Amino acid sequence: MMAALGQVILILSTVFAACQEDTCEGEGCGVEFLQRGVQFETQTKKQLQLTEKNIEIKGGFNCSRYTALCAEPFNCQNYNGPEGLIMDAAIAKDGSPNVQSWCAAPQYHEYVSQCVAEKDLMKAAHTQYENTKAGKHGKNTFHMDASYCFIEGHCLNQAVNHDTTLDEAAAQCDSRFGHAEWTSMGHPQSQVTMSFLSYASKIKDLDTSLGFPSEEYARGYTILACAMGIYHCDVMYCKETYCKDPAMIQKYSHFLEDIRWTNNTEKWFVGASK
Repeated sequence: MMAALGQVILILSTVFAACQEDTCEGEGCGVEFLQRGVQFETQTKKQLQLTEKNIEIKGGFNCSRYTALCAEPFNCQNYNGPEGLIMDAAIAKDGSPNVQSWCAAPQYHEYVSQCVAEKDLMKAAHTQYENTKAGKHGKNTFHMDASYCFIEGHCLNQAVNHDTTLDEAAAQCDSRFGHAEWTSMGHPQSQVTMSFLSYASKIKDLDTSLGFPSEEYARGYTILACAMGIYHCDVMYCKETYCKDPAMIQKYSHFLEDIRWTNNTEKWFVGASK
């Protein structure tokens, strides 16, 4: 996603930025989330202006450019604007993954439409990998995504496979994080949102060519993937690409031991048959 990734991308209902102060001025106020590519300029805690060039909510969603997003299950032709901090509501405000949140990040239309609409998780994984490797989602997003895959244990996840459904993924999110936690992502007063924003705001100070440095930076993107309906997409994206890349294995596989994913036996991770 982000956790995209780019999980990344992997990461995003909307990916947003906010400052800790009521008002914000200067270079440090706007944060571009490498894993989801949507940039917001913070005016106040509850007044954010969407500036991503591909979408203008006032003028309507660009269905001619992003045709797949103007069909089920996204229906971006009916999109009224980003949730989260702008609307004082969680992304998954109805208690289930909100795939319409991708209307605010249309640059990922290939990935999300192939995975969520076409239900072709393998195709989506390779499409996103090639796009990210080519730099289409940011200079160092490739390494951010790769580190995310290992830090979040996606490389060893046996519960998600090529035919895992959105409903099954939501159930796994419940087991992994608890329903209340991932469905509160995006609400400005939720602890999970504040923690996510706190670490995301520090990304600009990292050497992103080295990926994420720790679990604290990556965890929020996995929760965001649950809220946006691509948890299963991200796991397969990782398993089919970065987790098989010798260079990425050499660089980031130590996280599997460091975070003890190699010892995890929970059903949401190893599958019900284990």
